[in-house]
Amino acid sequence: MKDANASTFKYLKDGYAKDAWKVYFRGNIIKDASASSFQVLTGGYTKDAWKVYFRGEPMPYASASSFQILGDHYSKDSWKVFYSGQVISNASASSFKLLGNGYSKDSWKVYFRGELLQEASASSFQILGDHYTKDSWKVFYRGQVIKDASASTFTLVGDGYYRDSWKVFYSGQVIPNASASTFKVLGMGIPEIHGRHFISKEIAEANASSFENLGQGYAKDRWNSYYKGQKNGQQGGAAVKILGGGYAKDNWEVFYKSEKLQERQPLHLNILLMVMPKTAGKFIIRGSK
Repeated sequence: MKDANASTFKYLKDGYAKDAWKVYFRGNIIKDASASSFQVLTGGYTKDAWKVYFRGEPMPYASASSFQILGDHYSKDSWKVFYSGQVISNASASSFKLLGNGYSKDSWKVYFRGELLQEASASSFQILGDHYTKDSWKVFYRGQVIKDASASTFTLVGDGYYRDSWKVFYSGQVIPNASASTFKVLGMGIPEIHGRHFISKEIAEANASSFENLGQGYAKDRWNSYYKGQKNGQQGGAAVKILGGGYAKDNWEVFYKSEKLQERQPLHLNILLMVMPKTAGKFIIRGSK
């Protein structure tokens, strides 16, 4: 860095640094930035006494004296509102407020991640949770209108499930053939694993009247047992017992999660946890008869 002054140079944070005369972002000079008044804010924003910057680039329409961070990538000054350093066209700074989960509004409009929600009513707009929102007429999921949802009767069931008077929804999608009037949450769904979303689906062979959530991914009805919505393949589901550690058994077979263990005696199976304190801090789990 040819022009940097070593004796006064210091690192600030988030890639910013300065010396007595200049300000730097990731090793490059920020042109015309005032080192004496420069300060790092949050969310990629910085300012000096005269200008506001976003990730090292000046924001020519922002007023440094009235600039403030709102959070969730939003900011504003006395006249304008910004999202990730860009002006939100026609947003009212005086009435603008943050709602959360990427949503915001002013007295007239609703925004999602800085973009105008054309069909949303600001006066009745509300956050429901699980990325759902609604106003008096429409329901939204992650900023998109759910066309088949009734806003007046749209409510939370639990575990990420919602319903109106006619349909049941999960992750913004209608669950085919689900009955809204009788639908209830059993607590066995896992909405997201390692960033992947799993949309609820019907367990075709399950008997609803006798269906029971056993925990740890297992469930049963009068005739069969299931692991994470898949039939395990054995009969006599009423006899299934959870042993712990991913193991389960009925009167004939033993299972580890979705796999059937061969040549085991299920009536006498115990789970033995053997701790080897001097084996590199490892725990060993074994199944024994």
